[in-house]
Amino acid sequence: MNIFEFLKSYSNKVTNPMLIIFSLLSFMLNFLLILIHFRLTSLFQGFFIIVCIQIIVEALINIIILVISIFYLCNFTQKEFLLIFQIFFYFCYTTNILLNLRIIIFLITSNKEKQELIEYDTDDNYSMASTKGKRSRASSISFSPDSFKSIYIIPFLLSILLSISYFLFTHYFYEDPGKKLEGIPYILGPFNSLKLFNLLFYFFHFIYFSISLIYLFLSINKEKISNHIHLKSFSLYCFFNSFISLLFPVLSILIIYFSDAQYIFSYLLVFIFSFYFLVTSTFRYGCYYIQFILGSYGNGFFLKLKYALKILFCCKKIAKPNFIDYNSNFIYHSLTNINDFNHLELTSDSGETSSK
Repeated sequence: MNIFEFLKSYSNKVTNPMLIIFSLLSFMLNFLLILIHFRLTSLFQGFFIIVCIQIIVEALINIIILVISIFYLCNFTQKEFLLIFQIFFYFCYTTNILLNLRIIIFLITSNKEKQELIEYDTDDNYSMASTKGKRSRASSISFSPDSFKSIYIIPFLLSILLSISYFLFTHYFYEDPGKKLEGIPYILGPFNSLKLFNLLFYFFHFIYFSISLIYLFLSINKEKISNHIHLKSFSLYCFFNSFISLLFPVLSILIIYFSDAQYIFSYLLVFIFSFYFLVTSTFRYGCYYIQFILGSYGNGFFLKLKYALKILFCCKKIAKPNFIDYNSNFIYHSLTNINDFNHLELTSDSGETSSK
């Protein structure tokens, strides 16, 4: 048996264990970040809420991939059950794309001076400074460009509508909704009928890639944060993430014309999701507030890993960050990567905010 015959015959036993390992490791990091957010009230205010919601969505994506990989490895073939997970994956992945897209638009249309008008306190209440007075945020849900609630409510509503449409399409307009699940898991739908019409389900993938590319050009040459909210590390994360999302419609087109080589696409999907796990985990782990917390008892990698494992499995008390500035909406705190600053700027910022 040559290497190609082996890859074709044992694709299920090779690809799924790899996805189980990668998704489990990625989920553990997501779960660690969720614990940190929920145990520290200061990390569940302002823009930190948006980041926490997105981390939860990413954790759900990891769980779905983990569960489906285990099912396929165990030759679980109940098509209706697997289809439910596929639709749930579509919902979570689309929500994650729309959240990133909405955050990018928010950052592009916002600026530092405007955001400094918003003041927060420890009770998670803020008011917008104006010549006429102050306005409480607790009164209603505002869908103005500055509303943080609109950043996650609108993506969730759109994802629900798209997921319902996706379900109706796969359930009523496709002759065998579970057929594609037997060979190629994770492709967002069976694509043998209606051909390129199926690409409409990837509409936001193309928009996400275009907008993230624009934001990358605006941010890539910024060595530090400017008056406009251009975050270099976040722009790189969004660009690579959007590039990954663009591979789904590309694979869908290839499957239409090369359906006999399905096992090859299984390996390509492993590469895609491995890249997705790497990009997401690298960005989340590299965020300044996470590095600051994990480095409370030492800045070495193994010291941070030891502390992270204690938080995960030993209910270790989490050190409260001293860089939180309650005269801030936490956009920079929650999205800034440690590489967005140099060492001197970090030291200066920490000293100034901790004294407040």
